[in-house]
Amino acid sequence: GHKGLIYYIIFLMIWESIGISTVPLETAAGMIFGVQKGLFANGIGRLGGAMVAYSLGRIFFKGYVRSKLSDNEILSLVEKSMTSRPLRTSLTMKYSIFPEAIKNYGLSIMTPVKPWIFALATFIHGFPFTIVWTNLGWDSSMRLKVNEMAKRATATPEDDLIDAGSTMVSSPTTLPPNKLLGVAVVFVTVWGIVGSPAIMALWIRDLRKNHTNEKKKEEKRQN
Repeated sequence: GHKGLIYYIIFLMIWESIGISTVPLETAAGMIFGVQKGLFANGIGRLGGAMVAYSLGRIFFKGYVRSKLSDNEILSLVEKSMTSRPLRTSLTMKYSIFPEAIKNYGLSIMTPVKPWIFALATFIHGFPFTIVWTNLGWDSSMRLKVNEMAKRATATPEDDLIDAGSTMVSSPTTLPPNKLLGVAVVFVTVWGIVGSPAIMALWIRDLRKNHTNEKKKEEKRQN
């Protein structure tokens, strides 16, 4: 019911604010609530939790977070590039291989990253993944239901309908492969293993190059 949905959103917000992977929860939400309610709950929960982390980092833990991250060369370079391109840099940071907690709390202490910039970057980065994991949960739930029906002693007519929330799926013993979902899951997996680290490496290289060029320009001015 609605209470369960609200409780789940609150729990997901806490989970996200701590910085733990939300993939298992988002997939489970798709299985339990269906696609539409699952997308709503996961979208609100993830964005809300990220904003909670941002607010905590900026208001209460700014000094603590800065002291913990002050020795991180990469984050220092990121902060310098924030001044000219805050949204683009925030998005690149979100797509990086840093743990979620470092992404959220690290961005929270950077002055150019306004709340709307952080929220927009979080949504653009996170919601496509939310769509994939929620649909994966729903698809898995439907296949489990169909398999359960196939094992029942009484045969199910071929025209029986399985209620799938807003979608009605007709199949007596199995569902056809969801090719689009399969491609999306493979893409997300490959992106996490190959794409994200590669972009991160190129990004860090550019940051270091820009930093070196700025230092050279500054030295020429002084001379």
